[in-house]
Amino acid sequence: MGRRLKGLRVNVRQYIHNCWLVLDIAANAILFFGSPTETVSSRLGRWKDYPTGWKRRIAQPVCWLLSLFDKNHCDKTEWYERELGRHRPEALDDKPGD
Repeated sequence: MGRRLKGLRVNVRQYIHNCWLVLDIAANAILFFGSPTETVSSRLGRWKDYPTGWKRRIAQPVCWLLSLFDKNHCDKTEWYERELGRHRPEALDDKPGD
């Protein structure tokens, strides 16, 4: 699935994935004033577990929609980024009840 560009082998699928990841992280940092290393999916994964509030009402339908393409996408992303230490809720993120 790669292409040869003057001696450089490029995996097109990985390149597209990396582009989407950069856009996702940038959207989180710019739109939500979040951690510059966390994705929107990870943030929504935390928001959907809130007991009440507007964040939960936004996160649940979006996570449901993403789950149609990738089962439990928001939960998996949140777990993965927490394991990597990508987001720092205590420093840059919102807290439940905000």
